[in-house]
Amino acid sequence: MLGMSRGKLRSVEHRSGAGVVVQMVVALLAFCLVSGPLVAADPPAEIRYSAVIEAPVEKVWQMVSTREHVGQWLFSGVEAWWLRAGGSYRVRAFGRTISGRIEKVEPSKSVRLAWPSPKTTLAVEVARIDDRLTLVTLSHGGWPADEKSRRFRDDCANGWLAAMMKLHRLFDPSKADTPDRRPKVPGVFVDRNLIVNGDFECAERGRFEGIGWGWEPNSGKPSPQVHALDDKAAHGQGRSQRIAKPPDWTNYAVQQFTPHVVTVIQPDRRYRLTAWVKAEGTANPAGWYRLGLWYTDIGGKPIGEPVKNEKPVDENGKAQLNHDWRLYTIEATAPPGAARAVVILSGHWDEGGTVWYDDLRLWEVEKR
Repeated sequence: MLGMSRGKLRSVEHRSGAGVVVQMVVALLAFCLVSGPLVAADPPAEIRYSAVIEAPVEKVWQMVSTREHVGQWLFSGVEAWWLRAGGSYRVRAFGRTISGRIEKVEPSKSVRLAWPSPKTTLAVEVARIDDRLTLVTLSHGGWPADEKSRRFRDDCANGWLAAMMKLHRLFDPSKADTPDRRPKVPGVFVDRNLIVNGDFECAERGRFEGIGWGWEPNSGKPSPQVHALDDKAAHGQGRSQRIAKPPDWTNYAVQQFTPHVVTVIQPDRRYRLTAWVKAEGTANPAGWYRLGLWYTDIGGKPIGEPVKNEKPVDENGKAQLNHDWRLYTIEATAPPGAARAVVILSGHWDEGGTVWYDDLRLWEVEKR
Protein backbone atom coordinates (compact mmCIF):
# COMPACT_ATOMS: atom_id res chain seq x y z
CA MET A 1 0.00 0.00 0.00
CA LEU A 2 1.29 3.43 -0.85
CA GLY A 3 1.67 5.42 2.32
CA MET A 4 0.59 8.98 2.92
CA SER A 5 4.10 10.09 2.05
CA ARG A 6 3.08 9.70 -1.59
CA GLY A 7 0.16 12.01 -1.09
CA LYS A 8 0.60 15.71 -1.58
CA LEU A 9 -1.51 17.21 1.17
CA ARG A 10 -0.60 20.59 2.47
CA SER A 11 -2.44 22.96 4.75
CA VAL A 12 -2.59 26.68 4.15
CA GLU A 13 -3.47 29.05 7.00
CA HIS A 14 -5.70 32.03 6.31
CA ARG A 15 -5.81 34.64 9.09
CA SER A 16 -8.81 36.85 9.55
CA GLY A 17 -10.34 38.96 12.31
CA ALA A 18 -12.43 35.98 13.33
CA GLY A 19 -9.32 33.96 14.07
CA VAL A 20 -7.35 31.31 12.23
CA VAL A 21 -9.11 29.27 9.61
CA VAL A 22 -7.16 26.22 8.53
CA GLN A 23 -8.20 25.03 5.11
CA MET A 24 -6.83 21.90 3.53
CA VAL A 25 -5.76 22.53 -0.02
CA VAL A 26 -5.49 19.22 -1.75
CA ALA A 27 -3.35 18.50 -4.78
CA LEU A 28 -6.14 16.16 -5.69
CA LEU A 29 -5.40 12.85 -7.34
CA ALA A 30 -1.99 12.51 -5.73
CA PHE A 31 -3.95 9.87 -3.94
CA CYS A 32 -3.05 7.45 -1.19
CA LEU A 33 -3.41 4.63 -3.70
CA VAL A 34 -3.93 1.04 -2.73
CA SER A 35 -1.37 -0.44 -5.08
CA GLY A 36 0.04 -3.81 -6.01
CA PRO A 37 -1.43 -6.77 -7.85
CA LEU A 38 -5.03 -6.36 -6.87
CA VAL A 39 -8.33 -7.98 -7.60
CA ALA A 40 -10.71 -5.30 -6.43
CA ALA A 41 -13.38 -7.77 -5.39
CA ASP A 42 -13.15 -11.20 -3.85
CA PRO A 43 -14.10 -13.61 -6.64
CA PRO A 44 -16.81 -16.14 -5.83
CA ALA A 45 -16.24 -19.91 -5.77
CA GLU A 46 -16.81 -19.87 -9.52
CA ILE A 47 -15.17 -17.17 -11.60
CA ARG A 48 -17.68 -16.24 -14.29
CA TYR A 49 -17.46 -13.55 -16.97
CA SER A 50 -19.86 -12.90 -19.86
CA ALA A 51 -19.55 -10.74 -22.95
CA VAL A 52 -21.65 -9.96 -26.01
CA ILE A 53 -19.66 -10.09 -29.25
CA GLU A 54 -21.02 -8.54 -32.45
CA ALA A 55 -20.41 -11.50 -34.76
CA PRO A 56 -22.27 -14.68 -35.75
CA VAL A 57 -21.93 -17.59 -33.38
CA GLU A 58 -19.99 -19.67 -35.94
CA LYS A 59 -17.27 -17.00 -36.22
CA VAL A 60 -17.05 -16.55 -32.46
CA TRP A 61 -16.79 -20.32 -31.96
CA GLN A 62 -13.69 -20.40 -34.17
CA MET A 63 -12.09 -17.72 -31.99
CA VAL A 64 -12.79 -19.49 -28.71
CA SER A 65 -12.06 -23.09 -29.69
CA THR A 66 -9.30 -23.43 -32.30
CA ARG A 67 -5.59 -23.64 -31.63
CA GLU A 68 -4.96 -20.84 -34.10
CA HIS A 69 -7.03 -18.39 -32.08
CA VAL A 70 -7.11 -19.31 -28.37
CA GLY A 71 -3.50 -18.16 -28.05
CA GLN A 72 -4.59 -14.70 -29.18
CA TRP A 73 -6.74 -14.02 -26.15
CA LEU A 74 -7.18 -16.89 -23.68
CA PHE A 75 -3.57 -18.06 -23.31
CA SER A 76 -0.18 -16.48 -23.93
CA GLY A 77 0.89 -19.48 -26.03
CA VAL A 78 -0.41 -22.84 -27.27
CA GLU A 79 1.94 -25.81 -27.70
CA ALA A 80 -0.69 -28.54 -28.12
CA TRP A 81 -4.47 -28.40 -28.59
CA TRP A 82 -6.47 -31.49 -29.57
CA LEU A 83 -10.06 -30.28 -29.76
CA ARG A 84 -11.99 -33.41 -28.87
CA ALA A 85 -13.30 -35.04 -25.70
CA GLY A 86 -10.32 -36.76 -24.08
CA GLY A 87 -7.84 -34.74 -26.16
CA SER A 88 -4.82 -33.14 -24.53
CA TYR A 89 -3.70 -29.55 -24.35
CA ARG A 90 -0.50 -27.76 -23.34
CA VAL A 91 -0.64 -23.99 -23.02
CA ARG A 92 1.19 -21.05 -21.50
CA ALA A 93 -0.78 -19.07 -18.92
CA PHE A 94 0.07 -17.07 -15.79
CA GLY A 95 3.78 -17.41 -16.49
CA ARG A 96 3.81 -21.21 -16.55
CA THR A 97 3.19 -24.15 -18.86
CA ILE A 98 -0.05 -25.96 -18.09
CA SER A 99 -0.94 -29.40 -19.45
CA GLY A 100 -4.24 -31.18 -19.09
CA ARG A 101 -7.17 -32.89 -20.73
CA ILE A 102 -10.10 -31.52 -22.71
CA GLU A 103 -13.13 -32.99 -20.95
CA LYS A 104 -15.93 -32.07 -23.30
CA VAL A 105 -16.54 -30.40 -26.65
CA GLU A 106 -19.95 -29.42 -28.00
CA PRO A 107 -19.33 -27.91 -31.46
CA SER A 108 -20.50 -24.30 -31.74
CA LYS A 109 -21.52 -24.42 -28.07
CA SER A 110 -18.79 -25.13 -25.51
CA VAL A 111 -15.35 -26.49 -24.69
CA ARG A 112 -14.46 -27.63 -21.16
CA LEU A 113 -10.94 -28.20 -19.83
CA ALA A 114 -9.75 -30.10 -16.76
CA TRP A 115 -7.33 -27.65 -15.11
CA PRO A 116 -4.57 -29.64 -13.37
CA SER A 117 -3.38 -27.56 -10.44
CA PRO A 118 -5.43 -27.00 -8.45
CA LYS A 119 -7.92 -29.45 -9.92
CA THR A 120 -10.64 -27.19 -11.30
CA THR A 121 -12.69 -26.82 -14.48
CA LEU A 122 -12.29 -24.08 -17.09
CA ALA A 123 -15.06 -23.70 -19.67
CA VAL A 124 -15.90 -21.35 -22.53
CA GLU A 125 -19.43 -21.33 -23.90
CA VAL A 126 -21.02 -19.50 -26.81
CA ALA A 127 -24.72 -18.94 -27.43
CA ARG A 128 -26.54 -17.26 -30.30
CA ILE A 129 -28.48 -14.12 -29.40
CA ASP A 130 -29.46 -13.31 -32.97
CA ASP A 131 -27.83 -13.38 -36.40
CA ARG A 132 -25.20 -10.79 -35.48
CA LEU A 133 -24.77 -11.10 -31.69
CA THR A 134 -23.21 -13.92 -29.66
CA LEU A 135 -23.01 -14.37 -25.90
CA VAL A 136 -19.64 -15.70 -24.65
CA THR A 137 -19.30 -17.02 -21.10
CA LEU A 138 -16.00 -17.99 -19.46
CA SER A 139 -16.21 -19.87 -16.16
CA HIS A 140 -13.59 -21.40 -13.89
CA GLY A 141 -15.02 -23.34 -10.95
CA GLY A 142 -14.54 -26.10 -8.42
CA TRP A 143 -11.92 -24.25 -6.37
CA PRO A 144 -10.52 -25.81 -3.18
CA ALA A 145 -10.73 -23.73 -0.01
CA ASP A 146 -7.01 -23.65 0.90
CA GLU A 147 -5.01 -20.42 0.90
CA LYS A 148 -2.70 -21.38 -1.98
CA SER A 149 -5.69 -22.10 -4.20
CA ARG A 150 -7.34 -18.85 -3.15
CA ARG A 151 -4.27 -16.85 -4.23
CA PHE A 152 -4.16 -18.59 -7.60
CA ARG A 153 -7.91 -18.07 -8.00
CA ASP A 154 -7.32 -14.33 -7.54
CA ASP A 155 -4.71 -14.43 -10.32
CA CYS A 156 -7.11 -16.34 -12.56
CA ALA A 157 -9.94 -13.91 -11.83
CA ASN A 158 -7.67 -11.05 -12.89
CA GLY A 159 -6.21 -12.87 -15.89
CA TRP A 160 -9.50 -14.18 -17.28
CA LEU A 161 -10.99 -10.69 -17.01
CA ALA A 162 -8.17 -9.34 -19.16
CA ALA A 163 -8.66 -12.26 -21.57
CA MET A 164 -12.32 -11.33 -22.08
CA MET A 165 -11.26 -7.73 -22.73
CA LYS A 166 -8.77 -9.01 -25.34
CA LEU A 167 -11.42 -11.22 -26.96
CA HIS A 168 -13.51 -8.13 -27.70
CA ARG A 169 -10.59 -6.63 -29.59
CA LEU A 170 -10.38 -9.55 -32.01
CA PHE A 171 -13.67 -8.36 -33.47
CA ASP A 172 -14.67 -5.06 -35.02
CA PRO A 173 -16.46 -2.65 -32.68
CA SER A 174 -20.20 -2.31 -32.93
CA LYS A 175 -21.35 -0.39 -35.99
CA ALA A 176 -24.55 0.67 -34.27
CA ASP A 177 -24.29 3.63 -31.94
CA THR A 178 -26.36 1.94 -29.23
CA PRO A 179 -25.59 0.75 -25.69
CA ASP A 180 -24.16 -2.74 -25.32
CA ARG A 181 -26.80 -5.37 -24.79
CA ARG A 182 -26.57 -6.75 -21.28
CA PRO A 183 -28.02 -10.23 -20.87
CA LYS A 184 -29.46 -11.23 -17.52
CA VAL A 185 -26.91 -13.91 -16.66
CA PRO A 186 -24.93 -14.66 -13.48
CA GLY A 187 -21.42 -13.36 -13.01
CA VAL A 188 -19.68 -10.23 -14.28
CA PHE A 189 -20.45 -8.65 -17.64
CA VAL A 190 -17.45 -7.46 -19.69
CA ASP A 191 -17.98 -4.98 -22.53
CA ARG A 192 -15.52 -3.16 -24.83
CA ASN A 193 -14.09 -1.34 -21.84
CA LEU A 194 -10.71 -1.55 -20.10
CA ILE A 195 -12.39 -1.27 -16.72
CA VAL A 196 -15.15 -3.53 -15.46
CA ASN A 197 -18.53 -2.60 -14.00
CA GLY A 198 -18.24 1.00 -15.12
CA ASP A 199 -22.02 1.31 -14.98
CA PHE A 200 -22.25 -0.22 -11.48
CA GLU A 201 -24.92 -2.68 -12.62
CA CYS A 202 -23.04 -5.87 -11.71
CA ALA A 203 -25.21 -8.02 -9.45
CA GLU A 204 -22.18 -9.66 -7.82
CA ARG A 205 -21.48 -8.21 -4.40
CA GLY A 206 -18.23 -6.29 -4.17
CA ARG A 207 -15.59 -6.73 -1.49
CA PHE A 208 -16.46 -3.38 0.09
CA GLU A 209 -19.89 -2.38 1.36
CA GLY A 210 -21.43 0.46 -0.64
CA ILE A 211 -18.89 0.17 -3.48
CA GLY A 212 -19.49 -1.55 -6.81
CA TRP A 213 -17.88 -4.89 -7.76
CA GLY A 214 -14.39 -4.35 -9.15
CA TRP A 215 -13.97 -1.01 -7.34
CA GLU A 216 -12.32 -0.24 -4.00
CA PRO A 217 -11.85 2.68 -1.60
CA ASN A 218 -8.40 4.16 -2.10
CA SER A 219 -8.03 4.63 1.65
CA GLY A 220 -8.48 0.88 2.08
CA LYS A 221 -11.68 1.31 4.07
CA PRO A 222 -15.24 2.11 2.98
CA SER A 223 -17.55 4.37 4.96
CA PRO A 224 -21.33 3.88 5.12
CA GLN A 225 -21.58 7.65 5.61
CA VAL A 226 -19.81 8.26 2.32
CA HIS A 227 -20.16 5.35 -0.10
CA ALA A 228 -23.36 3.90 -1.55
CA LEU A 229 -24.69 2.27 -4.71
CA ASP A 230 -27.61 4.58 -5.43
CA ASP A 231 -30.58 3.12 -7.31
CA LYS A 232 -32.47 6.40 -7.09
CA ALA A 233 -29.90 8.39 -9.05
CA ALA A 234 -28.46 6.93 -12.26
CA HIS A 235 -27.42 8.38 -15.57
CA GLY A 236 -29.33 5.75 -17.49
CA GLN A 237 -30.98 2.84 -15.79
CA GLY A 238 -30.10 0.98 -12.61
CA ARG A 239 -27.72 2.66 -10.19
CA SER A 240 -24.64 4.83 -9.77
CA GLN A 241 -21.71 5.16 -7.36
CA ARG A 242 -22.45 7.85 -4.80
CA ILE A 243 -19.74 9.57 -2.75
CA ALA A 244 -21.20 11.87 -0.09
CA LYS A 245 -19.57 14.34 2.25
CA PRO A 246 -16.85 12.51 4.21
CA PRO A 247 -16.89 12.77 8.02
CA ASP A 248 -13.28 13.98 8.05
CA TRP A 249 -10.43 14.87 5.70
CA THR A 250 -9.62 11.24 4.95
CA ASN A 251 -9.41 10.47 1.26
CA TYR A 252 -12.64 8.61 0.47
CA ALA A 253 -12.13 8.30 -3.27
CA VAL A 254 -13.10 5.12 -5.12
CA GLN A 255 -10.71 3.56 -7.63
CA GLN A 256 -10.12 0.67 -9.99
CA PHE A 257 -6.86 -0.67 -11.45
CA THR A 258 -6.75 -2.34 -14.84
CA PRO A 259 -5.64 -6.02 -14.77
CA HIS A 260 -2.08 -6.92 -13.85
CA VAL A 261 -1.81 -10.66 -14.60
CA VAL A 262 -2.41 -9.95 -18.29
CA THR A 263 -1.93 -6.26 -19.05
CA VAL A 264 -4.23 -4.24 -21.30
CA ILE A 265 -2.33 -0.92 -21.10
CA GLN A 266 0.68 -0.35 -23.35
CA PRO A 267 3.26 2.46 -23.29
CA ASP A 268 2.98 5.17 -25.94
CA ARG A 269 -0.69 4.34 -26.56
CA ARG A 270 -3.34 6.99 -25.94
CA TYR A 271 -6.39 6.25 -23.80
CA ARG A 272 -9.63 8.13 -23.21
CA LEU A 273 -11.64 8.02 -19.99
CA THR A 274 -15.23 9.21 -19.89
CA ALA A 275 -17.74 9.35 -17.05
CA TRP A 276 -21.15 10.83 -16.41
CA VAL A 277 -21.05 12.94 -13.26
CA LYS A 278 -23.73 14.63 -11.17
CA ALA A 279 -23.12 16.89 -8.16
CA GLU A 280 -25.17 18.83 -5.65
CA GLY A 281 -24.61 20.67 -2.39
CA THR A 282 -21.03 21.66 -3.23
CA ALA A 283 -20.15 25.08 -1.84
CA ASN A 284 -16.38 25.42 -1.55
CA PRO A 285 -14.43 25.07 -4.83
CA ALA A 286 -11.21 24.34 -2.92
CA GLY A 287 -12.21 20.76 -2.24
CA TRP A 288 -14.30 19.89 -5.26
CA TYR A 289 -14.61 16.43 -6.82
CA ARG A 290 -12.56 15.17 -9.76
CA LEU A 291 -12.34 12.27 -12.17
CA GLY A 292 -8.75 11.06 -12.57
CA LEU A 293 -6.56 8.74 -14.61
CA TRP A 294 -3.08 7.68 -13.49
CA TYR A 295 -0.69 5.28 -15.19
CA THR A 296 1.32 2.82 -13.09
CA ASP A 297 3.89 0.07 -13.49
CA ILE A 298 2.91 -3.60 -13.21
CA GLY A 299 3.00 -3.44 -9.41
CA GLY A 300 0.74 -0.38 -9.19
CA LYS A 301 3.45 2.24 -8.56
CA PRO A 302 2.41 5.56 -10.17
CA ILE A 303 4.38 6.84 -13.15
CA GLY A 304 4.32 10.56 -13.81
CA GLU A 305 1.46 12.79 -12.73
CA PRO A 306 -2.28 12.05 -12.75
CA VAL A 307 -4.54 13.48 -15.43
CA LYS A 308 -7.81 15.00 -14.24
CA ASN A 309 -10.76 16.87 -15.64
CA GLU A 310 -10.85 20.62 -15.45
CA LYS A 311 -13.26 22.37 -13.13
CA PRO A 312 -16.62 22.72 -14.94
CA VAL A 313 -17.67 26.28 -15.79
CA ASP A 314 -20.83 27.90 -17.15
CA GLU A 315 -21.12 30.03 -20.28
CA ASN A 316 -19.72 33.02 -18.37
CA GLY A 317 -16.63 31.14 -17.22
CA LYS A 318 -17.86 30.84 -13.63
CA ALA A 319 -17.16 27.61 -11.76
CA GLN A 320 -20.22 25.39 -11.89
CA LEU A 321 -19.74 22.96 -9.04
CA ASN A 322 -23.32 21.64 -8.93
CA HIS A 323 -25.00 20.25 -12.01
CA ASP A 324 -27.16 17.44 -13.34
CA TRP A 325 -25.57 14.58 -15.26
CA ARG A 326 -22.68 15.86 -17.36
CA LEU A 327 -20.14 13.96 -19.46
CA TYR A 328 -16.53 14.36 -18.32
CA THR A 329 -13.75 13.35 -20.73
CA ILE A 330 -9.99 13.14 -20.24
CA GLU A 331 -7.23 11.68 -22.44
CA ALA A 332 -3.59 10.84 -21.86
CA THR A 333 -0.79 8.90 -23.53
CA ALA A 334 0.69 6.08 -21.44
CA PRO A 335 4.31 6.94 -20.55
CA PRO A 336 7.32 4.58 -20.83
CA GLY A 337 7.06 1.77 -18.29
CA ALA A 338 3.28 1.96 -18.00
CA ALA A 339 1.54 -1.41 -17.70
CA ARG A 340 -1.65 -0.49 -15.87
CA ALA A 341 -3.95 2.44 -15.29
CA VAL A 342 -5.99 3.41 -12.26
CA VAL A 343 -9.28 5.26 -12.60
CA ILE A 344 -10.07 7.45 -9.60
CA LEU A 345 -13.44 8.87 -8.56
CA SER A 346 -13.14 11.48 -5.85
CA GLY A 347 -15.74 13.04 -3.61
CA HIS A 348 -15.93 16.56 -2.22
CA TRP A 349 -13.35 17.12 0.49
CA ASP A 350 -14.90 20.07 2.24
CA GLU A 351 -18.17 21.07 3.88
CA GLY A 352 -21.23 19.66 2.11
CA GLY A 353 -21.52 18.14 -1.32
CA THR A 354 -22.45 14.82 -2.90
CA VAL A 355 -21.23 13.48 -6.23
CA TRP A 356 -22.47 10.57 -8.33
CA TYR A 357 -20.50 8.69 -11.03
CA ASP A 358 -21.97 6.43 -13.71
CA ASP A 359 -21.28 4.82 -17.10
CA LEU A 360 -17.48 5.06 -17.00
CA ARG A 361 -15.50 3.89 -20.00
CA LEU A 362 -11.76 3.59 -20.66
CA TRP A 363 -10.51 2.67 -24.12
CA GLU A 364 -7.65 3.19 -26.56
CA VAL A 365 -7.91 5.98 -29.12
CA GLU A 366 -5.75 7.13 -32.01
CA LYS A 367 -2.84 9.36 -31.05
CA ARG A 368 -3.19 12.95 -32.19
